[in-house]
Amino acid sequence: MKDRTLDGIKVVELGEMVSAPYCTRLLAALGAEVIKVEPPEGDGARANGPFPGDEPHPEKSGLFLAMNLDKKGVTLDITSEEGARIFRRLAGESDVVVENGPAGRMESLGLGYQSLRAGNPGLIMVSISPFGQEGPYRDYAAHDLNRWHAGGWGYLWKERGVDGVPGRLVRGPGFLSGFQAAYNALTAILGALYFRDTGGEGQHIDVSEQEAMAFILDGAFPVYNGENRTHGKDVAIPASVPSGALRCRDGYVLISAIEHHQWEGLVKMLGEPGWSREEWAGTVEGRHLNYDIINAFLMEWLEDKDSDWVVEKAIEHRIPASAVGVTAERLYRDKHLEERGFFAGPEHPEAGILSYPRAPFRFSETGGGAGRPAPMLGQHNDEVYGEGLGLAGEDLARLKREGTI
Repeated sequence: MKDRTLDGIKVVELGEMVSAPYCTRLLAALGAEVIKVEPPEGDGARANGPFPGDEPHPEKSGLFLAMNLDKKGVTLDITSEEGARIFRRLAGESDVVVENGPAGRMESLGLGYQSLRAGNPGLIMVSISPFGQEGPYRDYAAHDLNRWHAGGWGYLWKERGVDGVPGRLVRGPGFLSGFQAAYNALTAILGALYFRDTGGEGQHIDVSEQEAMAFILDGAFPVYNGENRTHGKDVAIPASVPSGALRCRDGYVLISAIEHHQWEGLVKMLGEPGWSREEWAGTVEGRHLNYDIINAFLMEWLEDKDSDWVVEKAIEHRIPASAVGVTAERLYRDKHLEERGFFAGPEHPEAGILSYPRAPFRFSETGGGAGRPAPMLGQHNDEVYGEGLGLAGEDLARLKREGTI
């Protein structure tokens, strides 16, 4: 096999659920050696489905299996004195540590960045948390739903009623903030590795999931200024018209007509209704100020139409459009993704052969990941601690009896 992009880079992951595990899964796909450190009871993702046959099993969680391809896995109680000492040894031999525990947790255990870099000055450490390592929210606990809305996405994703009035908030699919934070962490790690390896030094990277979500909302900030008024009410004028997730017969669609030719295409698609010839509809400013009216007319037109048909018609008229809330089953059978081999996966000793999304990039020369299934709980303890750190067999047996590994 050809050398891969990050061959020779060693990563230790101390993560649960999505953000840190997905970040290191992408690093593994790039060729890094990733050692996943779980508490003796395992990553919490092992208790989260979906499970084959809907039967919970710690080695068959679809979430865990998908997030942890191409990694080695060990167990370790870092809250114990000996566990913390072993973790320092792992970090001392690594290029990168990625963790997503509560802000300040690593420092409280004596495993903060300054402590770890004392034995490894070139170490890059990434801490992913809901609100970052500093600031008034740093100690807040939060689920993905909280982090998603704290990032401002409820501002844009609202169901629109036929009367044009913004309705209930439409929540995005699970773990969006975790995935977005993972991508930001990956980008930062690659930059930090380049900096270090071109004469710099290691550093600590602070990733906030709230900020990761707010960052990709940046187009909304120049639009909203708190002064815009429509029909006597303070509103935030949307960046695109129509705006928001619009209900059709079988779900929701997003349709955008920012450019003049897109607006003309939308009018033709709707059959050139009378309201489209009103004076206010002839200008971008007029359409933005009356976006709620446009949404109401469009919702009436959409109510007896299927999302696939709407998207197809929009494309014919050169209008950006997309279905919202595509089901997993529908996505799994998508002909385009099938053609590209997006869903694939190695055989797992307990879960068997399942298909997982591949890393969303392709390298022409250095290949990709998904060669190794997700590790079973503690699968590589002997290899990592025995062969890697030189712990004797009796020490490993004792650590296991004591619950340290």
